[in-house]
Amino acid sequence: MVLAPHRSAASLARISAELTDLDYERMTDPALETLRGAIPAARSLPMLRLLALRQAGRSILEYLDVSRIEIGIEPCA
Repeated sequence: MVLAPHRSAASLARISAELTDLDYERMTDPALETLRGAIPAARSLPMLRLLALRQAGRSILEYLDVSRIEIGIEPCA
């Protein structure tokens, strides 16, 4: 995956991000939730799920001990 500031013919989605104090999102699958909680890089699984499904939505991810980050996904048509 490549993050770029401008849309191209290969773009999958537009991603936005902002800090929030909302609760972070957990995975519904117990094995994936264990993985998400154990490996810091896997905390992006809820966002990656939206990208893989090409589904619009928002995902709240763990970011810092005192805040979270809200990621917005808008698939490209």
